Amino acid sequence: MLGAIAGDVVGSAYEHQAPKSKRFDFHHPFSGPTDDTVMTVAVAHALLTGEGYASAMRRVGNEYPTAGYGGGFLRWLLDPSRGPYQSWGNGSAMRVSPVGWRFKTEVEVLEQAAQSAAVSHNHPEGIRGAQAVALAVFLARTGRSKAEIARRIAAVTGYDLTRKLAAIRKTYDFQIRCETSVPEALIAFLESRNFDDAVRSAVSLGGDADTQACIAGAVAEAYYGGVPEATARFVLSRLHPWLLELALPFLETYGLAKSTNQVHERWGSVRSAVKDRQSFQLTVLPDLPDCLEATFAGPYLSRKSENLTAEFAAVVSAGWTRLHFDLTQVTSLSPSDLSLLTFVHKSCRMRRGLLAVTGAQEAWDGIETFPDRQAALVALDQSRGKGRMDLGPEGGQ
Repeated sequence: MLGAIAGDVVGSAYEHQAPKSKRFDFHHPFSGPTDDTVMTVAVAHALLTGEGYASAMRRVGNEYPTAGYGGGFLRWLLDPSRGPYQSWGNGSAMRVSPVGWRFKTEVEVLEQAAQSAAVSHNHPEGIRGAQAVALAVFLARTGRSKAEIARRIAAVTGYDLTRKLAAIRKTYDFQIRCETSVPEALIAFLESRNFDDAVRSAVSLGGDADTQACIAGAVAEAYYGGVPEATARFVLSRLHPWLLELALPFLETYGLAKSTNQVHERWGSVRSAVKDRQSFQLTVLPDLPDCLEATFAGPYLSRKSENLTAEFAAVVSAGWTRLHFDLTQVTSLSPSDLSLLTFVHKSCRMRRGLLAVTGAQEAWDGIETFPDRQAALVALDQSRGKGRMDLGPEGGQ
């Protein structure tokens, strides 16, 4: 399960723009969890608590409604009266890895994978994709060889796993159908040398990088005996505290998270580090105690953009979900500045957050700006209890 989350987080920075190569920044500052992680955690929570799959997905998913879901699934997620909608998309496959850890026999794994898929993705292809991934995780964690895994998956699903990654990569593009994405992700695992290589191989296919890497990472974790420490710590540090809280019981039950103590320590250390910086000042607003205000010094924010990205990666990861950026002293925004704001904006979207920008001389499509500080604070205050405000275009499949 942690392997699935790791693949999603690593691949998220490269969706729609994968490098078609295994040479890329593995711990990208813009990486973060998407709908793949949210739904994987929901399935794990359902398995440990006995809550129904559909109920858990809706309850957890509604906390992160703009995580990148496809349109059909988002409608299903937000409307509890909706039933399954014959989806053949790979959403059923990306979320299923906990099933491969929870059950002790192949029959149980296949039955539960089908059930987890059918609440939304009840098309035969949606079910087949989920069964392939869950079975691959089960076979990998029970000590089967890659040859045995490939043969059994092919026998159960009919997927052709004999193709070569190099040949697939040449013409592969964005695919969301189970039948044209799950086999390719499994091949990325089958050709890998270790966990990180499996994720790199999946991302290198191009297109739906986070989901491809999520699937490959799920199987690779089971086969290689875990997620490397550095990758685990990076990935867990990107999860919102509430999502991490839901994930930890499953991770700890199955020995899948060796870094949880360090991650818990991280929340405390980042929260206590809110103080003046050379290029900006962070202030907790007395009238909005859950809001963090960042006042930036001019004339150019870009002087410190690289450092600021790291700072705000930590700040947002620590759970601050209501941010006010005061740029009234900034006279110009460079491309690196916009990259920083894009990162914070994307992070806020995953964490039920609102980003208000005051005094921006430039902005990009989708960012909401306010004419003055008071207007921004009013907007922040009005957002209380209303969940997340989506300020940008929807992503995901």
